[in-house]
Amino acid sequence: MTAMTTQESKIEFVRKKNLCPNIVFVDGMWGSGKSMIAPILGSFPEVEKQRMNHNFEYLALLHHCGQIKSGAASSFLNIQADLDIFNSLISREVNLRPSDHSGIFKNPKTFQYLKRLFKLGSQNIVDEIEQHQPWLQIMTHNVVQVTDILFQTFGHRMKMVVMARHPLYMIEHWYNYIERVGT
Repeated sequence: MTAMTTQESKIEFVRKKNLCPNIVFVDGMWGSGKSMIAPILGSFPEVEKQRMNHNFEYLALLHHCGQIKSGAASSFLNIQADLDIFNSLISREVNLRPSDHSGIFKNPKTFQYLKRLFKLGSQNIVDEIEQHQPWLQIMTHNVVQVTDILFQTFGHRMKMVVMARHPLYMIEHWYNYIERVGT
């Protein structure tokens, strides 16, 4: 890999059209109650079940630390949101694990997601997204401190729910969780 010249460093990444009309992030520390609120949000008619896509977290952190430019981060975030909403509406990458909190069996719209398995990925899905304006729901972990790029990218299309729990509950949770860190 060679160093970029001054001319090459002026490349800007821009994504002018976005498919994902709305996005809600459910954020908080581990054990703060995100997996309790996410299915409730997913029960609303136009809100998709929660997805755990860590790319949103990683890009927010990279941008916050100055390791990726705003244009590139925003373009990638928009592309990721567009892919996630499209994939959700055709149940691509659907989680069928019965005991998993992010799976369809822990969501009030289980049969809707099963039916979607038989949809064809086509222009019909794009039309459906444009007509119904669904909400992509992304569960994140501790990203609230570095959300500047998320708000910059999604603007009025974005909402953020930040979960907080009583500190005594968090101490108990972390005491039981700490052995799993790094394994």
